[in-house]
Amino acid sequence: MNYQAAANTNVRLLTWVQFQEVFEDQWYWESLINWVHENLDPLCSYLEPLPAMIHWDEHLDPEDVERLKVMHRDYMPLLPMLMSMMPYMSMLPGQRQKVLLPIGDRMREHIELPESLTSRTGYREFLVELERFCRPILSEFQAYRDKALARKAAKNVKSS
Repeated sequence: MNYQAAANTNVRLLTWVQFQEVFEDQWYWESLINWVHENLDPLCSYLEPLPAMIHWDEHLDPEDVERLKVMHRDYMPLLPMLMSMMPYMSMLPGQRQKVLLPIGDRMREHIELPESLTSRTGYREFLVELERFCRPILSEFQAYRDKALARKAAKNVKSS
């Protein structure tokens, strides 16, 4: 009887499983994507094929430049996954695809990821582990950026 009454309205009657599927999809595209953008988008700029940090070389010590090169090489494989979770990617035709969990071994041939990240089956837990993995990487890139910018500013003050 309820289904017949709902058929003539804009009300959708769902099973619990159907509700979870609808809610997960909506949460993924509205909450998860925005969280990744707000918190991890800066990391994407350091992992791009032509990263902004190449302009820092003249302001950093050679060992700092070498460390940045190693970091870029080692962590660049994260870029496609991170980019796929950015709001603008979901607007492109054919690009609206969720990261399928668990990510398991799919990325291990490109980058060493902790089991705590690759084995997650829930998106909220995956986000916690993704941040735990990415935050130190982002912080290290930002520390080199800050060092380069401070040295550049000091150099500009001296030459004025």
